[in-house]
Amino acid sequence: MPFNLDDVVAAALTEHDIRDCQVLVAVSGGKDSMVLLHILHRLSSTFHLSLHAIHVNHGLRGHASDLDANFVVAQCEDLGVPVYVRTVDVHNVAQHRHGGLEAAARAARYEAFLSVCQEFSLAWVLTAHTQDDNVETILMNLIRGTGLSGLTGIPTVRPLHKDHSSPRICRVLLSASTVDVLRYADHNNIDYRHDQSNDDIGFLRNQLRHGLIPQLRREFGPDVISRIDTTSHVLRDAAEIVSSALETAFGSMTTTHGSEIHVNVEKVKGQTRGLRRSLFHYCLKRLGIGRPDQRAVRRVDSLCEAEVGSRADIHADFEAFRDRDSVVLRKRVAPFAPFFVVLESDGSYVAGSQHLDVQTLPTNAVHVIPSRDIAFLDVTALRGKLVWRSWQSGDRFVPHGSQRQVSIAELLSSAKIPLSLRPFASVVEDDEGIVWLCGIRPAERVRVTSSTTTILQLQHESITEHHSYE
Repeated sequence: MPFNLDDVVAAALTEHDIRDCQVLVAVSGGKDSMVLLHILHRLSSTFHLSLHAIHVNHGLRGHASDLDANFVVAQCEDLGVPVYVRTVDVHNVAQHRHGGLEAAARAARYEAFLSVCQEFSLAWVLTAHTQDDNVETILMNLIRGTGLSGLTGIPTVRPLHKDHSSPRICRVLLSASTVDVLRYADHNNIDYRHDQSNDDIGFLRNQLRHGLIPQLRREFGPDVISRIDTTSHVLRDAAEIVSSALETAFGSMTTTHGSEIHVNVEKVKGQTRGLRRSLFHYCLKRLGIGRPDQRAVRRVDSLCEAEVGSRADIHADFEAFRDRDSVVLRKRVAPFAPFFVVLESDGSYVAGSQHLDVQTLPTNAVHVIPSRDIAFLDVTALRGKLVWRSWQSGDRFVPHGSQRQVSIAELLSSAKIPLSLRPFASVVEDDEGIVWLCGIRPAERVRVTSSTTTILQLQHESITEHHSYE
């Protein structure tokens, strides 16, 4: 007995409280979306919905694409539903995204949906994805290789944009099969267009749709798709449990410094391998890697046992390395470029990503407050020209409060400056040597005393968060 699709859609609208509002219906002109449009038109008075329709012309099939758009416009006009046609350049989107046409077309559609929703203050986009679409997606993910989330299929509701305050998509036909939709269209004499690109087996989805799935039905019965769909719902519940555990683990085992994620090695070492790798996978997604490679996850995991300074390739735009007590994941930074700047007078100086302010002041004009970013030096203790430069291996000086020379490397280590940031450390020196390790310690010989009459105030800051010592 086929589903009553009106009841299916009504149940979805009720469950997600979609009523008394304006909604945008995505209409391609195919049977699924045309059936959805007619059902929503029939239910609109019951749920007090004001319908708007959108058709996205991908322009991939030339004149046939234009005929699809004309068909949708005519059908919407007959129903009295305002329709917006948006034409997108999918090939151009694919080039910029460095992905396939299917992913590019989906991205272009969602951008068009978001644009219309924002223009007309619409909170919901309703699409005609079916149970078959869900199973196709699961099988595609399984073939390509996936984790638990990839086996959960298409979510019924999701934000249109990663900003959770954005309009949301609801797939109100997701519990219905393509067979149910086809029967409904035939029974109600609903006209629709056939997209011939759906027959092109050059696309993996079409290979499954026309090859594997019919074979599964023949071999294991017509309800095999429903059983796979049911399994995806079970896995979705499991994924929610895992997601909650990972959020807890992320909060307790990691710290965030700007755009960097630092994973505490001692805390993750005591976890099971599954949780550890799931946490690294979660971190990579938080960085912005949409589909983290499982091999990359294993390489990051191996850094927990690696020597300090070890690195792992994870992505063209991101890197991971072992610091003293953590594994650090971050966006790749520009290579370090050494610099040498003569401080000829008071003023503001910039070198690469760093900034230094120099100001000479009488003692009574300065309120000396200890700060890592500001140094107060006795002008009379300075010798010759001042230079601001990158530190070098072998640099040493006697820091404030000490009686012995200490290497810059030792001071950076004791200050717990991450290994990745140490090359960016800089010093100010006069003719006799270093007077300040910027952001860390001034020299003992230039410290301000009760007899100091003139102070040189140096203020150092990093322009980019990548080079911050905080």
